[in-house]
Amino acid sequence: MERNPIVEALFLWNYPPTIYQVRVHGKAVKSSAEETARYFSELPESWKAGLWAFRQSEEVGSLEEQTRRVNEGLETHTGEWEVPSTWSAYKIVPESFDFYFGHGLFPAVDRFKYLRRSPDRDEWDLVRLCP
Repeated sequence: MERNPIVEALFLWNYPPTIYQVRVHGKAVKSSAEETARYFSELPESWKAGLWAFRQSEEVGSLEEQTRRVNEGLETHTGEWEVPSTWSAYKIVPESFDFYFGHGLFPAVDRFKYLRRSPDRDEWDLVRLCP
């Protein structure tokens, strides 16, 4: 994300015959050290232990090994958890939101998009789209 900060997040809820989808398109911005620390402090203890026990996407032998390593961290840790040096938080500064509501009667769907008018203002245009 440092080299190409353009990102999308997709949230899908599929409850046949209805489908809901929200897509967020925007720019990933690294959170400040203060924001990252605040977010980290709000995580459950087991998540903090997990972040200390693992590097993201490293291979692990089994779910039991993951559980063991997290539990070891919980048992041996005392005091406040510090944010791991390998961990940071990002936020998406949205440029558009795309909402899709399918009703099982294809092609009868509700789809609309909010588009930011300007990167420096919180003003949005709303358009209805075909599926």
